[in-house]
Amino acid sequence: MICYFPTPYENELLYSIIARYHYHSGHKSKRETLLKLLGSDAKKFDVDAPSGVNLIVEKLKDISKGLTADYFIENHSILPFLRQFIESNYYHKVLLKVKGQSGVSYGTRIIRELDDDVKRKEHIYFCKKCLKDQFEMYGEGFWNRFHQVPGVLVCTKHKICLTKLPRYNLKKAWNHFIIPNINDVQSSIEEIQVSNKSLEILLAIAEDIEYVFGQKLTVHPHHYYYDKYMELLKIHGICYPITKRKYLLAEKLLDFYPKEVLELLNSYLSLDNPISWMRFITEPNRIKKLHPVRHILIMRLLCGSAREFYENNYIYQPFGSGPWTCMNPLADHYLEKSVETLETNIHKAYRRLQGDFTCSCGFKYRLILPEQTPLEVTKFSIRIIDRGDLWDNEFQKLLSENVSITEISRITKMSRSTVREIKKRIFSGKQNINTRFKRRTNGLSMEEKTQKYKEEWKVIFKKNPNLNRTQLKALHPVVFYWIQKYDSAWLEKHMPPAEWGRKYTDNYYTKMDNKFLQIAQKAITNWASFESEKGGLQRITINSLFMQIGIHHDFISKKGEKYPKLRTFVDSVLETREDFQKRRIKHLLDNKLSAEIVTVSKIKTLASLYKGPLVPEVHNYLEEQVKSHNRLQWGLEKE
Repeated sequence: MICYFPTPYENELLYSIIARYHYHSGHKSKRETLLKLLGSDAKKFDVDAPSGVNLIVEKLKDISKGLTADYFIENHSILPFLRQFIESNYYHKVLLKVKGQSGVSYGTRIIRELDDDVKRKEHIYFCKKCLKDQFEMYGEGFWNRFHQVPGVLVCTKHKICLTKLPRYNLKKAWNHFIIPNINDVQSSIEEIQVSNKSLEILLAIAEDIEYVFGQKLTVHPHHYYYDKYMELLKIHGICYPITKRKYLLAEKLLDFYPKEVLELLNSYLSLDNPISWMRFITEPNRIKKLHPVRHILIMRLLCGSAREFYENNYIYQPFGSGPWTCMNPLADHYLEKSVETLETNIHKAYRRLQGDFTCSCGFKYRLILPEQTPLEVTKFSIRIIDRGDLWDNEFQKLLSENVSITEISRITKMSRSTVREIKKRIFSGKQNINTRFKRRTNGLSMEEKTQKYKEEWKVIFKKNPNLNRTQLKALHPVVFYWIQKYDSAWLEKHMPPAEWGRKYTDNYYTKMDNKFLQIAQKAITNWASFESEKGGLQRITINSLFMQIGIHHDFISKKGEKYPKLRTFVDSVLETREDFQKRRIKHLLDNKLSAEIVTVSKIKTLASLYKGPLVPEVHNYLEEQVKSHNRLQWGLEKE
C-alpha cells in the first residue's frame, strides 16, 4: 500500500508517471521504487512495454478506484495502436505480461521484430515546444506516449520534428527512471532534420497513428487487411499479373515516398530484392508479419490516409457498376443496360482480367481489360460465348417466315456465310450454334473436291464476264472460299482484275511506305517498354514487330515490293536466334548480375541456353563476355 501517486496527465506514458512518482517520493534508488510498486526489483519496466501493471493497481486501490489496469493500458501506453495489427491470441499473451499475470518477469516484446523491420525506438523522444508548454502550465514535464511510437517522428500539435534524449538508452539503462529537465527545452541537440516535403509526409503518418489511437476501432483479423489491400491493388491497376504484384507495388511506393522518409522508417527497398517487405502484403500467409507502421505506409499510399482506409469500403469494379449492355440483336432490350450477371477471372493467354457478361435472355459475351464496353470491341463476334435460347427461338422464327439470308444477316448483325452455316446446322438437327460445323466431303478427297470446284468456277467465270470479284463470289461463295483456301494462285488467274487496286497510285504507296516506316521505327525505339510490359526480353521477329505495329504478319511477303523502305528497315532489325541469345547474355550481365562474379553455366541457366548445344559463335561470345565481366569485378585491367 502506498499513500501517494501522481495524477496522470493526458496521454502521459505510464513509464513517465512512474518516473514522476520515483522523484516526487524522494526514493534514493530505482530499486526502492520497484519494491514499492511491484514488490520486486527483478522486474523489467520498459518505456514502451511496461509489466506488472496489476501489481501497481493493487497498491493504488485506496488512492483511486479509477486507476485500473485497463485505464493505464488504454490511456497511458502505446498498446491501443499496436493491437490493431497483432493477432488476438498473441495480444492476449502480451496483456498477461503487461498486467503481470503470466508469471514472467522479463521484459515484454510487443511486436516480433524481423531483421529488416521498422526498429523499436532506442531513446526517449520529445517535442521541445510541448515540453516548454508543460513546464509553463504544470511546473514539470512528462513523456508523451505518442512520441514513443515507432514511426512518429513529428509532433502533430506543433508540426516540428521530435528531439532524441541522448542521455537515456532503452537497451542499456534497464529500470532507470528519468523525467524531463527544464534544460531539455533549450537543449542544443538537434532534432531530426528532413526536407519540407518529408516533414509533411512524416506529419501525416503521425496523424494517422494518432487516429488509430483515438478512434476505438474494431480489431480486425489479418485477412481483413489482406483482402482490402488486394481490392485496392486492383483499383490501382497493379494487382495483375500476380507474379509482378509485389514489384509493381514497390515501384508505386518508391514513387510516392521520398527516400529519406523510407530510410528513417527502415522501410526503403530495392526493386531487385525478391524478399523485400512487399511480400508481407502480397502473400496472405505473411500479412500477419507486416509491421504496424508499414500498414500505415500502405494505407496512405493506396487510400490517402488511415481514416479513409478504415471508414470506406472498397469494391473493385473493373467494368464499372452494372447493369451492363445486352448485345442480343434479337431481344427487345438490345443495347439496353439489362445485364446483371458478371463473372471475372484471369485470361490465361493475356494474363489480364476478363469478364463474362450473361443477360437474363441467355446471351453471354466476354470483355478483356482495358475494354469497358462491348461497343468498342472491333471483332465482337469472337467474344460471343453463348447466344441463348431466346436468340435460337427468334432465329428459327425468321427462318420459318422465309426471311432472306441478307435480311437475317442485317437483323442478327452476322455475315451471310455465318447465317447459312447456322441454318444448315438447324436443318440437320444440330441446333447448338457453338458447335463447329463439320464439312461434308461426300467421300471426295481434298484434291478431288478442289478440282471439282475449279470446274464449277470456270463455268461461273465464263458465263458472267461482266461481273466483278464480289459479284462472282456471291454467286457461289462455298466454291470461291474452298479454292481460295487450297489454291489461291489458280483462283487469282481466273478472276477479273481487282478494282480496288486501281485506286492507288505510286504516290499513295510512297506515302504509306514512309508512314509504316515511322511506325516501325517507333516500335523498335519503344521495344524496351514493350519488353517491360511482357515481363522479359522479346525476340524481334516479323510476327512480334508487326503485332506491335498493327499489321498482318504476311504483309511484307505479299506486298513488300510496294513498301521498299519498310521492308529494308524490317530486314535490318530482325533478330536471328543467335542474335537474341547474345542479347539475353548481355542483358543479364549488365543488369541482374552486374555486381556479381559469374560462371558460364550460371549464365546458360539464367538465359535459358541449356537446351541443346550452342553454336560456336554464341558459345565463344558467352565465354568472352563472362571473362570480361569477371575481370571488371576483380578490378583487373583488360588484356
